[in-house]
Amino acid sequence: MRLLCDTHSYVWYVTEDSSLSPAARAAIDAGDPVVSLATVWEIAIKVGSKNPPIMASVLERIRSKGLADGFALAGIGMEDVVLAGLMPLHHRDPFDRLLIAQAKNGEMPIVSSDRAFDAYGVERIW
Repeated sequence: MRLLCDTHSYVWYVTEDSSLSPAARAAIDAGDPVVSLATVWEIAIKVGSKNPPIMASVLERIRSKGLADGFALAGIGMEDVVLAGLMPLHHRDPFDRLLIAQAKNGEMPIVSSDRAFDAYGVERIW
């Protein structure tokens, strides 16, 4: 099953952080995980603001070797940005709104601990 990982889920997975729930890790391991270009952009912004420090090593790995093995990269389409822009403002984070739009348009569940995603009717794995 294709599934979209949000930023913290991807970072926690590749850094083997225990913050990633066992159910989320199992879904990623068993599925066909996808990472959005929006996630790479968000990681780069966090590196630029030097917060949190682990993001720098994740970004360097992406730049030098690509995404972690088994992860595919999802581009951002016109319909993704239109849907994200038209959504009700249950969630104020523009990156998360774009991920929600990509999950909905791609008919993928999203791996995230963020309960605010539930207001958009997207299947959330955590």
